[in-house]
Amino acid sequence: MTETENQILLDHQHIIKIIHYNKEGKLTEGSTTSLCIYAVYEVALGGELYGFVSLGPFPEKVVRMYFKQMMSAIDHMHSKGVYHRDLKLENILLNEELSLKIADFGLSINQSELKDQKTH
Repeated sequence: MTETENQILLDHQHIIKIIHYNKEGKLTEGSTTSLCIYAVYEVALGGELYGFVSLGPFPEKVVRMYFKQMMSAIDHMHSKGVYHRDLKLENILLNEELSLKIADFGLSINQSELKDQKTH
C-alpha cells in the first residue's frame, strides 16, 4: 500500500486528514496531458512541533496534553494495522489550536505488508 492508502484508513483528530485523493488525475501543460496522482491534505497552520520545542521546555501540563494526543493517535493507527515508522518532531504538526497532527506517512507500513515480509 502507498503512504496515502495507509493514511486513508485513518480517521482521527490527531492525524492529518486527506481531503481528496485521485489516482487518475490529469495534468495539462500546453497541448500535453499527463496522468498524475494527487492528494489534498488538511492544512496545519501551527507549523511543526520542532519549532516550538526549540523555544524551550514546555510546562508539564502541556507535555501531558501532547503525550495523550500522541498516544491516542498511535493507538488508532495500530488498531487499523498502520505503523508510521518515522515519528519525529518534524512529522508532528500543530493545527491553529496548537493540537497535534501526525503527518508524513511516507515510511508507513500496513499490517498486511508486514505479514508478506515475514513470509519471504
